[in-house]
Amino acid sequence: MIAHLQRASHTAGLLTYLYGPGERGNHTNPRLIGGDGHGAPIEMLAQPDVLTYLAHALDAPVERLGALAPERPVWVCSVRSDPRHPDLTDSQWAEVARRVVAATGIAPDGDPDACRWIALPNQARQVHVVATLAREDGSLHNAYRDAFRLQTECHRTRPPAPCHTPNTPRPGDPRACPLHHHQHRAQRQRLGEGRQ
Repeated sequence: MIAHLQRASHTAGLLTYLYGPGERGNHTNPRLIGGDGHGAPIEMLAQPDVLTYLAHALDAPVERLGALAPERPVWVCSVRSDPRHPDLTDSQWAEVARRVVAATGIAPDGDPDACRWIALPNQARQVHVVATLAREDGSLHNAYRDAFRLQTECHRTRPPAPCHTPNTPRPGDPRACPLHHHQHRAQRQRLGEGRQ
């Protein structure tokens, strides 16, 4: 898995982009697959015609901070899977998103004051996790080491690499080395010289 972190200024604009067609028209079937709105009905609000309400539900803790709110209060993490592996199901992507927010401290397991967040895929092999950095208790999430924590979690969650593809030799196979003919000929000659 590969993850990319960004910060944004406006939740509503970001959600409009993620639920829209995308810059190259490659956003297909955007849908909410997970999240925590701390009582806000995020599942009902995750429709393209009511995205401003979803943005307001996510932004509520930021709005309570008033002038103390950060300039870019929206935390965005895009996670991609390895193209050599089958794509994940929505429930598997939701679990990846939950692990990402727990590992970075956005929403640690069992924390009643965690940040509000949602997860949505809009392309194959990718999920976007959107969170606001204001916690329910009025404090701010410290995002200082999030990139490091995120990469560590991505290495933990990645599935094992495939052993081999049908057209590539397995490790230890003499065909794995391009010089295998020359090496084997030299070995045979050495063995033949030792017998005489």
